[in-house]
Amino acid sequence: MKVAIFGDIHGNAHALEAVSRDLSQAGVDLKICLGDVVFRGPEPARTLSLLRELECDALIVGNTDQWLFQGFPPGFAAPRERRAMLEAYRSWALARLSESDLEFLRSFAFSHTFTLGAHTVLAVHASARSTEEWFGSSSSDDELAAIFGQETADILVCGHIHTPYARRVDGRWVINTGSVGHPADGDPRASYLVLKSEGKELSIEIRRVAYDVEATVQAAAEDGFPHAETYQEALRSGRTF
Repeated sequence: MKVAIFGDIHGNAHALEAVSRDLSQAGVDLKICLGDVVFRGPEPARTLSLLRELECDALIVGNTDQWLFQGFPPGFAAPRERRAMLEAYRSWALARLSESDLEFLRSFAFSHTFTLGAHTVLAVHASARSTEEWFGSSSSDDELAAIFGQETADILVCGHIHTPYARRVDGRWVINTGSVGHPADGDPRASYLVLKSEGKELSIEIRRVAYDVEATVQAAAEDGFPHAETYQEALRSGRTF
């Protein structure tokens, strides 16, 4: 069986279109989205429409999805300038999303567990405990072991940090898909994961997909998208901001 897992689209419809085409070529059996679908991107409504058309087998909620439909969490800590930027992105997106769109985001699950050959895979946005926790590629083995929480799966797949990696920790795999809509590893191409297993054999493939970055840049130049120049520069360079 072959499974595609992707997320962190962040309102980048052109990137999602390119990944959708690549999914068709890859011939996957299951499609799982790890959330962060529309926040901080220039085409939130069209991105959600494209995601619906993909008919994913599981939809996982991300922290920025939650920010949209329930607001920032109590005690949310961010420098004043950063908080103002996030508030601007939230207000801008909400003005362009329908109540049906928000209900769709509310329907997303926290996690999804499935069997892949001899393996049990847990798909989450950030960790088995939270949509906000941060586990980077340079985390120690002890730190990464915490990503599983109390779950017994032998493979955990996550997103959230926009940087793909695969690490073996205490006999289990931690795999990050990277980001479809806003990679942060210096490669502006969309990133997603394909897992394949036959029995105990496991194939891990991080796929990078080129898309029309300038089309997204142009979309961000229109319709009053907040902090458009900063966003455009980060998108072109494959860096966070």
